[in-house]
Amino acid sequence: MRLPIIIFILAVAIGAAVTAYIAPNERLNSLVEKMPEGLRVAWAKTEVIEDLFTHRAVTFSPSDEDEVEPVAQSPIPPAAGITIGHWRYNCDEQARRQADCSITHQVAEEDGNVRFSWRIAVEPGGGFRSTWQTATGVRVDRGIVFEAGDEQPLNLSYSSCVDRYCESATELDEKYVEALLQADRASATVRDPQDRPVKYTISVNGLAASLRMLGDESNKI
Repeated sequence: MRLPIIIFILAVAIGAAVTAYIAPNERLNSLVEKMPEGLRVAWAKTEVIEDLFTHRAVTFSPSDEDEVEPVAQSPIPPAAGITIGHWRYNCDEQARRQADCSITHQVAEEDGNVRFSWRIAVEPGGGFRSTWQTATGVRVDRGIVFEAGDEQPLNLSYSSCVDRYCESATELDEKYVEALLQADRASATVRDPQDRPVKYTISVNGLAASLRMLGDESNKI
């Protein structure tokens, strides 16, 4: 007597497995509801066997999934080149071909995102050009106040802005370059949207050495 029942249960389990692959969950539930009472009871007894043969899709709520923090992109691209003190000297073959040798000092947050950059480059015709970049979120109309050593502060206007930063650029005369070689401190101050000052302290460690190396490329120092 037990053998037919066991065969019947196995038949129901195999049928459940086949049905689960063929019919979607909604259709499968509908078929179960239409089964005679005795067959539904047999179906319920074979759920464990069904699980062995079928693959049930598992959905995860957002809280169950591992949350991956997006990698924040630095507002200002990090500078390339060899390290000299706290400066980067970049005058490789490509830079020479493009007449774009430069030195750069950058101020970054703890996460590595660069918020301020000061770059001095050799002009194609000789001389130097300085570019200051600050991350967006500043009062553009207030510009940048740049100070180096005992020289008079430079009040710089922004010349352009892109998605993540704004910049100001100007040529540096020989007198100012000489002053930078002797500078024992430097800083740049901008204003936040509430017009509060935000001061970036610029390290002069490596400034004179890298500036002289840059001068060798233009024969100016």
